[in-house]
Amino acid sequence: MLCARPKIAFVHIPRTGGMTFGEILRMVYAGSEICSFYGDETRSVANEKIQQFVGLDAAKKNSYAVLKGHVIFDFDKSLEGFHYVTLLREPLDRLVSYYFYALRQRHHYLHSWLLQRRIKLEQFLLSDLSIELDNYQVRAVSGAAFTAVRERVNQDHLELAKQNLRERFASFGLSESFERSMLEFARVFGWSLPPFGHTNRAEYVGKPDLSVRVREEIARRNQFDLQLYEYAAGLFAARIDPPAWISMARQ
Repeated sequence: MLCARPKIAFVHIPRTGGMTFGEILRMVYAGSEICSFYGDETRSVANEKIQQFVGLDAAKKNSYAVLKGHVIFDFDKSLEGFHYVTLLREPLDRLVSYYFYALRQRHHYLHSWLLQRRIKLEQFLLSDLSIELDNYQVRAVSGAAFTAVRERVNQDHLELAKQNLRERFASFGLSESFERSMLEFARVFGWSLPPFGHTNRAEYVGKPDLSVRVREEIARRNQFDLQLYEYAAGLFAARIDPPAWISMARQ
């Protein structure tokens, strides 16, 4: 277990439960300085906020207790003493959730484009509209520098992501095991977990009926995310100490 309330850098991969986890971080670190990187009504993506942060002097950057948002691993190499964490999700479920999220969030950078062109789910999933559709979890966890916007994720990026998850992330969780993930974070960082509920859930009922062809094509396009998720699930299961998290849950 690390010392109490260590500095946290949360790599928030969209549609993995990160808003709920962000709220938990806010409660755990109440009274501490937190810096968030998200799009809003004036800026649809977080790029400008990230650039502004990177330009701050080192003392200011390292004075924060928590950094959270749509950043990638090691996004600012001048950071000192931060412990990286993230949440991962089964890739197809994440992409479906991402589509419906973009449809309902007016400030999302894809919202107007999807509505105006009446882009349906399958059409979106098989498009190249966003890097979110090309193994984005590997992109975020690897922290790799891509030379062009359309540069594809490859096997080397996957291996780097696996290594980072195994050796450089202080902890990580899985959306499908959210409560258990929170208990693992609490165990690793010595937190007392506050009561919490889920926020920002996708507003659609049941799983969309995607054709076999579409599912197979999405799996082919996101094969590295699928491999990373499978690797992460095995690593997560191996790290969990059942007596520890069961006893914490009963407290």
